[in-house]
Amino acid sequence: MNPKFYRLRFFALFAALLFSFPVISAAQPANANEIKKLPPVHYIRSRDYDMRHNALNLKFDWEKEQTYGTATITLAPLVPNLKIINLDAGLMMINSVKLNNGTVLQHQYDEKKAV
Repeated sequence: MNPKFYRLRFFALFAALLFSFPVISAAQPANANEIKKLPPVHYIRSRDYDMRHNALNLKFDWEKEQTYGTATITLAPLVPNLKIINLDAGLMMINSVKLNNGTVLQHQYDEKKAV
């Protein structure tokens, strides 16, 4: 190909970048106060189990702004003889905890930590 063609192509690209740079560098939101900040970082806590599945069966009472239902959580222990499982159940009232076969398990719910 003709070297003159490459020079012309180079200068055309250079001119396009040169003229678009001020537009790109001045791009800002209309109001600097409207810039949204990222939410705080939430680290995943280490656990002694692997949560395999979480199924929710919910009913909504829109007038009372409440939800009723069940959560079925399938877990796989990562340590032998797993005895305690801590779940984050913010603002939920837990009535019972059962195994898949229906065996009722002991549970504690600290409402102070729920908020």
